[in-house]
Amino acid sequence: MGVGTQSLRQRLLWTLLGVTSAVWLLALSVAWFEAHHELDELLDRRLEQTATLLLELDIDEESNRGMVRDSRADAAERNEELQFQVWRRDGTLLQRSPNAPSVSFSTRDGYQSLETQGRHWQSFGLWSQDGHRLVRVYDDEGQRRHLTAEIIGRVALPLAVALPLLALLILIAISRSLRPLSNLSRAVAQRSADHMSPLILDEVPDEARSLVQSLNDLLERLRHSLEAEKRFTADAAHELRTPLAVIRAQAQVAQASTDEAERSRALASIVEGADRATRLAVQLLTLARAEHDAPLPDTPVDLGEVARTCIAPRAETALQRQQQLSLRQHGVCIVKGQIDLLEALCGNLIDNALTYVPEGGRIEIEVTAAASSVQLRVMDDGPGVSKNDRERLLHRFYRAPGTQGSKTALDGSVSPRMKAQGSGLGLAIVRQIAQRHQASLQLTEGLEGRGLGVTVTFAQPR
Repeated sequence: MGVGTQSLRQRLLWTLLGVTSAVWLLALSVAWFEAHHELDELLDRRLEQTATLLLELDIDEESNRGMVRDSRADAAERNEELQFQVWRRDGTLLQRSPNAPSVSFSTRDGYQSLETQGRHWQSFGLWSQDGHRLVRVYDDEGQRRHLTAEIIGRVALPLAVALPLLALLILIAISRSLRPLSNLSRAVAQRSADHMSPLILDEVPDEARSLVQSLNDLLERLRHSLEAEKRFTADAAHELRTPLAVIRAQAQVAQASTDEAERSRALASIVEGADRATRLAVQLLTLARAEHDAPLPDTPVDLGEVARTCIAPRAETALQRQQQLSLRQHGVCIVKGQIDLLEALCGNLIDNALTYVPEGGRIEIEVTAAASSVQLRVMDDGPGVSKNDRERLLHRFYRAPGTQGSKTALDGSVSPRMKAQGSGLGLAIVRQIAQRHQASLQLTEGLEGRGLGVTVTFAQPR
């Protein structure tokens, strides 16, 4: 099983066992080194003490044969005892233990390591006070290493036996510690798709509390999003029902009518209803795209060029309505963002003004570069909106009073502002796109204290 697919319990278990084993091996290595060092010092002191004792026995070639015989007999029974040699200064070997190595005489005293006949020895030589005799005592290196391994083995064996027990205890401790997370996982798994209430934090450990709090925040955002989508779907279905009903009714009129003029008016109404339904569908798609959470590209965009691009296809409509549509740009107005969304923002502001400004009205678009910001302003001299209703204009499907449907004036004419059949999505789209670009949106009075003014302020890119 790969590391990426292991559970937290397995990762903790293997990590703790690995760390424990590494520490155990390190401790064993240190113990081996210390035992080896201490044992060598102890055995070296034994070499010195034995050499001193042999010198005090005053061994010579004749008078100490009985002692030597006893020493040889004892050494034959116990091979692990130290071996020795007693030499005269002239190189005569006075005495030796039966298993002592066969080496030539050397006047060198002190410690010396040597190898003979496939065996390694640690030796110590000591001269008598009169300088006539040299005692050299030998200790088998193999015996030393065997003794060291035996000591370390006695220390390591309990630890090795304890490792499986330690692994079991670690597993039990991990399982008990992770039980709140397991309970949390089951609680989340058992939830239905529409259960968005926050998770309970009482039994959550401190290490996971921030994660659970983030999940609760996410659930809260999802709850608001689902509620908004439900309202949006219901409102959209209601808004689409009206133009479709109009199209159906006018189609029935055209189908049943025998008068050519009446049939032409009905067909024109069908086309107008289809155009309105198409525009509503396009705005719904634009709003859905604006609400998408994907990161925006960090692309420089000339906001003045965006405004000119949006004005061009709408100029003919303004001429037909005898509306004055103008653009002024001050400075190099560069912002960062997604060009198609910025075109949708600017286009919706212009469309909103064209829809509600009466014939002969004025619409001014101004793009201004400041020290740390770029402003896009769209102002008109139409009927305007009261201060109480301005904030509500940014909500979906909201229309200011008097703008929903055609109403006839006292003189029998129909005002363009009253005749407007907006979808109530234009400024909601503008607000959403502005938020995605981290821009501020402000609704004020329009030209000469009349109409409506919309200002979008973007941060100047560095």
